[in-house]
Amino acid sequence: MIVIALLFGCILWLEWRYMHLRQRKKRTFVIVIAMGIAVCICLEALHYFNGQWAMAQVIEMVFDPVEKFMHIGN
Repeated sequence: MIVIALLFGCILWLEWRYMHLRQRKKRTFVIVIAMGIAVCICLEALHYFNGQWAMAQVIEMVFDPVEKFMHIGN
């Protein structure tokens, strides 16, 4: 996880350097850096929660109440 954070730090630094040299607007800085941080957090979360839950459990959690509601009418 530390390696992922370091790689994203390097990528964000390169992005910031490029935008600074090209004199981009402040709004562009905020958008690019915020997207980079959001992607980094999502990737870290996926790496951290990899063995703790499965996609099938999430689908069951979302659609199980709908399925139960459909069977109540029968």
